[in-house]
Parts: sequence; structure tokens; C-alpha cells
Amino acid sequence: MPDRADGTYVSQSDALALWWPAARDALLEVGREGATITEQQLAERIQAATGVTTRPPVGEWIGRVLERVTGDAESRGEATPAARCVRPTVERARRSAPRSSTRSAPRSPAPAAPRPQLREVTCSSCFMLVPAAAECRECGAPLEEPA
Repeated sequence: MPDRADGTYVSQSDALALWWPAARDALLEVGREGATITEQQLAERIQAATGVTTRPPVGEWIGRVLERVTGDAESRGEATPAARCVRPTVERARRSAPRSSTRSAPRSPAPAAPRPQLREVTCSSCFMLVPAAAECRECGAPLEEPA
């Protein structure tokens, strides 16, 4: 149940109406930096910016905020900035990837055997990149066939 710092109740729909523009601004800022942001970090930023907080886990409500950001971007004919928001496991994997050292000589990778192309789509519900299928393997939402 969302509320303000002074304890006054805010309806879920009013909270979403305040949160999604703040989320859009934060995601556009992250996009200008060429970075990504986790759902938790985004939630903290939008709650701080609006002064409206909620106690349920981020995963229970951030999807609705991102859906509104996506809908707004589509109505403007823009690419969705919601793609900059990643789940924590994706962010940890990106950070833990080995970084190249500027002191070592560049290595040429060994030629890899050609692999069959895996078709992937972005789920419009949870915004995860998943293999093309009838349903998203992350959230179970129906997936649209890529054009």
C-alpha cells in the first residue's frame, strides 16, 4: 500500500501515475550515460523523486510502472527506455564478467564452430530477452512473433 513520508495513503493508481514519469526520466538519464539500472535501483530512485513509497517487494509492482513507460514511448513512436532496466541477476553477471587489462597484449580468439542462430524476443510483460516461444520462460506471458 503506497504512502507518503507523512503517512498519508496514496492509491495504487495514483502512485503509478506519479511513478511512471519519474521512472521514464530516470531511464532516459541512464540511457544517456549508456548504462543499465536494476529494478531495485530504479524503484529507489522513483520513490525518492516522488516521495511516494510502498512496502511490497519491487518485483510485485515495478512491472506495471515499466509497462506504462513502454506504453508512453510507443505512443510517442520512440524506443522504450524500459530496456535499460535489468533484473539483478543480469546486472551481477555483467559486472562479474572479466575485464580486459590494458597491460596485456590483445589475444585473438580461437575460431569457434558456427552455432545455429537462436531467435530471441523481448517479453512485453517482464522485458527480458528470451528464446522465441509461445510463452515467456521468465513470467509466462504470451510472446508475440518477431516481425
